[in-house]
Amino acid sequence: MKTDARVTTVDFARGLMASAVMTYHLLYWEGIADVERIGFYAVYGFFVISGFSLQIAYRDKLGNADQLRRFAIRRYARIAPLFYTAIALYLLQNQVPDRWPILFLANFSLALGFMHPGDTSMLVGGWSIGVEMVFYVLFPWIVILAAQSIRRLAVMAVAALLVQMIFVNDVLAGLGSMTEGWARYTEPIAFIGYFVAGMLFAEVYKARQYLKGAPIAPAIALLCLVPFILLPASASIDLLRGWQGFTLAMATIILVGAVAFVREPSGRLLQVSEWIGKLSYSIYLLHPIVFVFVRDYGTPTSTLRIVLTLAGTFSAAYLVNRFVEEPCRNYGRQLTAG
Repeated sequence: MKTDARVTTVDFARGLMASAVMTYHLLYWEGIADVERIGFYAVYGFFVISGFSLQIAYRDKLGNADQLRRFAIRRYARIAPLFYTAIALYLLQNQVPDRWPILFLANFSLALGFMHPGDTSMLVGGWSIGVEMVFYVLFPWIVILAAQSIRRLAVMAVAALLVQMIFVNDVLAGLGSMTEGWARYTEPIAFIGYFVAGMLFAEVYKARQYLKGAPIAPAIALLCLVPFILLPASASIDLLRGWQGFTLAMATIILVGAVAFVREPSGRLLQVSEWIGKLSYSIYLLHPIVFVFVRDYGTPTSTLRIVLTLAGTFSAAYLVNRFVEEPCRNYGRQLTAG
């Protein structure tokens, strides 16, 4: 039974969700299809996975100031190098933005989650990284309050989800499109329930590891995909509010929880799972930049642009992961060794 801080099935899900976001963007940008439910909830799945992964790795390693320092350094070494690399590539493609002082402050400090991330992110998808950073700040406090109790975490998860849904429905009430409310919607409070629910599933996973590999886990995961196929919505914004938003949010949360209990892969599938999980963050942040490069280079057809963007993204993700992310993560581990 695998008991360390890595759950390969969850890493695989992270990679698939990053690829799903990329697919959504490519289809939308090329005017082929607009599958917003994938674009929305694949990102929200990241927040569930983040809560799960942090709880697995750190829930009993935040008991003093030195452990908190190690947590902060390692999280910074995980997020900042790729984020700064993506910003540098973005600036090579674009002129310095008009509001550059506030935008530079928000993005290079990684504090954009506290500064209206939907309005201050310079990167496509960068707002979610700002939200992540807020969750990193909240995480030790949630761990302390939960005290490794499933019951406490369950209460906190339910409370967080209620607050999240009240906020989302209030912010989006009366709006006709996401464009109208994007900056107000993309605040950490709109996603906190996903994160705490992920922590709850991790605590259940820790306490019930004998359920790993249960035959029902894949069935539940597949069942959670059904609402994304069948649920009707007259407008994209309806996917986030009301009973449709509630259904898809619950499906996303339960999907990640079920995937955690799916049997760990082996052989070639294990290698693919680890590979795509490792590249997920790079795929997520780099594919818009690669697409702009391919488009502006004069690629003549939509199909060719998509193919080149996919190939370029996976190649760029591999190179950046190997020569930027991994060295920085290793350095972070060296700083916090002992």
